[in-house]
Amino acid sequence: MYQEYKDKGLEILGFPSNDFADQEPLDSAGAEQFCQLNYGVSFPIMEKMHVKGKEQSELFHFLSNKSENGKVNIAPKWNFQKYLVDKEGNVVDYFLPITDPDSGKVKKAIEKLLDK
Repeated sequence: MYQEYKDKGLEILGFPSNDFADQEPLDSAGAEQFCQLNYGVSFPIMEKMHVKGKEQSELFHFLSNKSENGKVNIAPKWNFQKYLVDKEGNVVDYFLPITDPDSGKVKKAIEKLLDK
């Protein structure tokens, strides 16, 4: 998906976290290398952070609290939760971890934003 839409303005950022049953024990660099080697990821993998709980990062506090972002009120339920943010930094939508990033629902939402 990143390769398909990056030239139209899509940016994807991955945020490793060990908040879900200790499934990400690697450090940030290790997680990035793992994603590149095993999944062919070419988008940026950011620093490892907490995405839920008492130590939740400011970014994920914003993304998951409607009182902060005006739209979405759901913290990550598991690895691979996706948040869709427009060019102005507004949270537009979210997709649960079970949603395939290549699904028609996700692609349609991305295309709608890129056409603006």
